[in-house]
Amino acid sequence: MKKLLIFPGVGSPENSTYADVYALLNVGAKDYGYDKVSICHWPGQRANETDILTLGGAVEIAKNAINTCENEDGEYSILGRSFGTIVAARVLSEIKPTRLKRVIMWGPPPYSVLWKLFKFEIDKTKQKAEEKGTRIDNSFFNSIIPFESLVLTIDCPTVIATGTEDLWVPPSFIQYIQTLLKGKDNFSFRVVDGAGHECSTKCPVEVQKKYLQKLLDEGYRD
Repeated sequence: MKKLLIFPGVGSPENSTYADVYALLNVGAKDYGYDKVSICHWPGQRANETDILTLGGAVEIAKNAINTCENEDGEYSILGRSFGTIVAARVLSEIKPTRLKRVIMWGPPPYSVLWKLFKFEIDKTKQKAEEKGTRIDNSFFNSIIPFESLVLTIDCPTVIATGTEDLWVPPSFIQYIQTLLKGKDNFSFRVVDGAGHECSTKCPVEVQKKYLQKLLDEGYRD
């Protein structure tokens, strides 16, 4: 069995804001040969909980999800979205899964962007997060470890990607990450024309196709 394990961003996968985002990944994964898609939910993302989202809490859930995959037959891949890329990088700095085939990082947020949103503008961001089904407070930013440092510890095959229209994670940031990882041949870097931070079924069909191909096609080469 071929599985795709998705680590979401800050916004709850259960929230209507992201329904089209995960619908696209669910359908696309099947088109690219995945038999099963599992989406993690971080603390603070479920309506019946009172937890607050932090990196540490998300990492514990991610480790449990990976452990489940490790104990099942077949290989699996991890797809991290936005904050989920930091979770993936943090977990992989601590453990070395044996059945993990590759990691896909979509829109890894620069530390400066996280500071702006979750420190400088925390009151406004907290309200927006609640509208998207997630509870956060000042402890969220205090728990963050920069993706820019965590990515240096990853030694499995990894795709790092963003879209040309991503206002939070521009292609120039991916180029910067590429310079940090110079000489490490387990990384590949991709940019999807026309895609923003949230690529969904509402995007133009050609953008959807390129997004899915560059993320999920294991044989894709630029």
